[in-house]
Amino acid sequence: MATETTLGLQIARAQAGDPSAMEEVLSRQVRRVHCIARALGSPTVDCEDLAQEALLKVHRRLTLFRGQSTFATWVYSVVRNLALDAVRTRAARRGPLEEPAEERTHPERRWAACPEELLMREQTKRAVHEALSQMPAQFRRAVILFELEGWTYEEIAELEDVSVGTVKSRLSRGRSSLRRLLSDEVPKETAESMY
Repeated sequence: MATETTLGLQIARAQAGDPSAMEEVLSRQVRRVHCIARALGSPTVDCEDLAQEALLKVHRRLTLFRGQSTFATWVYSVVRNLALDAVRTRAARRGPLEEPAEERTHPERRWAACPEELLMREQTKRAVHEALSQMPAQFRRAVILFELEGWTYEEIAELEDVSVGTVKSRLSRGRSSLRRLLSDEVPKETAESMY
């Protein structure tokens, strides 16, 4: 509760023009925005770009936040709207799929660990990303928001505007789907330990 109160005070200060409060509000949202971007993204949308654009939009529009919902819900709606716009724009252009931004901008990161470990990590990451991209969006969002972001059933229900029972059902079906999709791609113990 104290954390929410502190966040509320920081938001009010940021809305009043305090740059240090704005920086603090945004820094507290970075991880959440990136996770939401991954949850809502698609194979045709660069999640890093989406997250950066969302943080800029939160910065520019923070004065529009009126507290009628939780701040997390408001941030989620900003990212969701940008993701939908990006998918529509990409579909309209029908451009080719590009390699992940991480590999384009930081190819040296691929060699930071021993080659075997790096290869296993990269294969697992790609397999999980591919599996998540094949899942229906509602299941993908439930799995990422619950398992990776650590949101509660109630928070996800509020964000998705569905019942807690629906969230639990989507999460269960998402986990089953992810396990099934990963069963041929990564070692069994790795897939089981993930979800």
